[in-house]
Amino acid sequence: MSLIMMKRTAHNRQNEGGFILISLTILLIVVSLAIAAYLYTVQVQKERERKERTDFAYSTVINKMASYVAANGYYPCPAARDLPSTSNQYGAATDCTSTAVGAGSCSGGICVAANGGLRIRIGIVPFATLKIDAKDATDAYGNFFTYAVTERQATSSYVAENGGAIQYSFIKDKVNLSDPDVIENSSTTNFALVSHGADGAGAFRMNGQANPTVCPTVGIDLENCNNDGVFISRNYAPASGASHFDDQVETVLLDWVYIWDSSYGDYNSSYSRGGLDSNMGVGTDDPQAKLHVGDGGNLRIEGGRLDAKNLCNEDGDNCFNPNALGGDADVTDEGMKCPSDRVMIDIKNGTPVCGTFSSPEPSACPNNSFFTGLSYSTGGGLRVNCTNAMTGASSQMPLN
Repeated sequence: MSLIMMKRTAHNRQNEGGFILISLTILLIVVSLAIAAYLYTVQVQKERERKERTDFAYSTVINKMASYVAANGYYPCPAARDLPSTSNQYGAATDCTSTAVGAGSCSGGICVAANGGLRIRIGIVPFATLKIDAKDATDAYGNFFTYAVTERQATSSYVAENGGAIQYSFIKDKVNLSDPDVIENSSTTNFALVSHGADGAGAFRMNGQANPTVCPTVGIDLENCNNDGVFISRNYAPASGASHFDDQVETVLLDWVYIWDSSYGDYNSSYSRGGLDSNMGVGTDDPQAKLHVGDGGNLRIEGGRLDAKNLCNEDGDNCFNPNALGGDADVTDEGMKCPSDRVMIDIKNGTPVCGTFSSPEPSACPNNSFFTGLSYSTGGGLRVNCTNAMTGASSQMPLN
């Protein structure tokens, strides 16, 4: 009996040991799953915070760009992306009228692409020119935003509509970019602003050095860092492989910034585009003066006043003080008046032109017509305006 009991006790202990081992294994699996879930939650939260930080930086840049466009009438030109912070050109806009860098090449921290005969300049946000801190021009990963702009849209040669040459597309969740169904929508745009995501492929850091992660040779992520003036976006896909995509692209952010509100694209009811120092127009897309009301337009001031120091002809000549019209006639050099036996028939060089006046006789108008006023014609002098009471026809008779 003792031997049998010992065998059973050993067997029970073995079973108990196996049970404990299984229990520990299950516990470890549960703990591992809990830790994995926690780490995933933390990772998701951090990624959300990074996106919010990047979005905030985007907003800062866009607001400053809006102010720049309003003041200058065109977009800022990109800054060189390979300069150290000690350079006096660090973050300064380059010259988008310069063709020193040829299309399809890179030099001095600037790359130039071409599309449809238009040059596209690629660099970083010119934070110094926009008067923002360098950190405000970076994403949450410490990389500068890549900033690409159609060169003519960053000069006084700005074209109001359809002036951009940058190709931008949003693609579906597919890998094969040659598939014609992969494009969700595609358009040309004036500029593109790119965060290169966590991998930073194609980005430059604040020290002027390229991010260690080089551009891939294949896959979707390649398109935003190959400096060809073509940019794409798709849903966030951080997993490695050909479909990897962690960039964030903004394009249609500033089609134009108006000084005044307007109905975009309708020049009959909108204000023309222009910076604070340019000509503004109402009812015209080609203003020729600081304020130009288009042909056939009206200027109405209701409940206010119009202040002017001079009134001139359209060539800017023959100006005179408005007091000549609206001033006090009893004050020297103010107001306009003619002698009591004359009538004012014209204004030349800021002074009245007076003509002879005599009361028209009833016989001055034809039969069945009545007197409606006086008019003056060069060489013809004063004439009597008459209207036929039966037909409404008007006529003029010399003033006898």
